[in-house]
Amino acid sequence: MSEWFISSICFKKRTTYYLVLSLAINIPLTIYASDNMNRENILKADFDTNFLVGNAQKIDIGRFKYGNPILPGEYSLDVYINGQWLGKRKFVFKSTRSNENAKTCFTPNMLLEYGVKPEILHHEVSSTFTCNDLDKWVNDAFYQFDTSRLRLDISIPQVALQKNAQGYVDPRLWDRGINAAFFAYNASAYRIVNNNHETNHAFMGTNVGLNLYDWQLRHTGQWKWQDHNEIQEKVSSYTSNNTYAQKAFPTLNSVVTLGDYFTNNNFFDALPYRGINISSDDRMLPNSMLGYAPQIRGYAKTNAKVEVRQQGNLIYQTTVTPGSFEINDLYPTGFSGELQVSIYETNGEIQKFSIPYASVIEMLRPKMS
Repeated sequence: MSEWFISSICFKKRTTYYLVLSLAINIPLTIYASDNMNRENILKADFDTNFLVGNAQKIDIGRFKYGNPILPGEYSLDVYINGQWLGKRKFVFKSTRSNENAKTCFTPNMLLEYGVKPEILHHEVSSTFTCNDLDKWVNDAFYQFDTSRLRLDISIPQVALQKNAQGYVDPRLWDRGINAAFFAYNASAYRIVNNNHETNHAFMGTNVGLNLYDWQLRHTGQWKWQDHNEIQEKVSSYTSNNTYAQKAFPTLNSVVTLGDYFTNNNFFDALPYRGINISSDDRMLPNSMLGYAPQIRGYAKTNAKVEVRQQGNLIYQTTVTPGSFEINDLYPTGFSGELQVSIYETNGEIQKFSIPYASVIEMLRPKMS
């Protein structure tokens, strides 16, 4: 009887051990950019290999002391910057020591893409491909890797990030396209015979273009041909409508045009001109800056959440630090109406106020031209 009882206890201990080990293995590991954070903040779990039976005792389970280990390799991950989804990116994780979790590194190019201010980076950016630990580039920055969801959460202090409008895309990520040339045409011809009088007509409109590096060359024209049998006359002529070259300057949100072109017809009829023109191009602006929307200014007493509603619908939400704040990247909200602004303080206080507004066609936002 006692022999059976001892066997039963041993069996229960082994079963309990395997259950704990299994739970530990299936918990996704959170990896931090700093080794100190990785070792001090995560509780250490030791497993007694004496509970393993047979060849299982030869298994090295040292990697599981701090959770589920990250194995070296390339991962395709969903990247989140301060909780905002950035997109899918590929990361290579490497292990420096046999019992260490594999880690990844970051280049200045990557951090600039994430919105980090260039002046925040600690090291001299002599090479945009220099790869280093995240916290060595930016103070207090770290990342967390959720292995079960293949998700990489990167935390960067707000002071280190550029404040961009909603929908902003860094011009360095724009693609100007490839060098190419094209020729398009529209041609027609017809013949008229009347009382032994024959007339032939032909027409062709042309649209020619050349993209070379940052320049775009365009030309449009038309060719006409007539043959009057009665007067034995043939007439052929070519008319150039316009010929111009353009180059975009994303840093100025502007386009330079040289040659024969037309003025815009937003308010008046278009007029042809020959010369040089520098004009803004709204297509370079973020979506939230197209069209008119009022600016919202307020004051927060504490770290607060700000909500903007229109007709009861939430259209904007952000968090602000104590002090004055300004919201200037609302999406266009129509030609007139009223916005309800609510400021939720951390001490429980709520401030509310309304902003009536009205706009007309082509009305510009403040500080825009």
